[in-house]
Amino acid sequence: MKNNFFVEEFGMVEMTEILRDEDSNICMSGPFMTTGSMISVISPDFPACHWLTATPNPAASFYKPFIFCPKNTAGEFVGLREGFYVPTGFTT
Repeated sequence: MKNNFFVEEFGMVEMTEILRDEDSNICMSGPFMTTGSMISVISPDFPACHWLTATPNPAASFYKPFIFCPKNTAGEFVGLREGFYVPTGFTT
């Protein structure tokens, strides 16, 4: 795992690298398997978005966005980017 503590920006992509790292035993397989991962993006400018694998083995899973707020509109599916499900109009 590269050292992410000395980067200028730390965001979702850097966090997924950490959560998917098997050498550090953060992402584990075998009898003590990691059962899922979650990244929360919290900002005063937009509703909080929680990215979950919702499946075991984060190293091989996509992160999907979950937004919990009244009248949520996540947008249309436009594709996958760097292991993320990306709705229309969402930038990382």
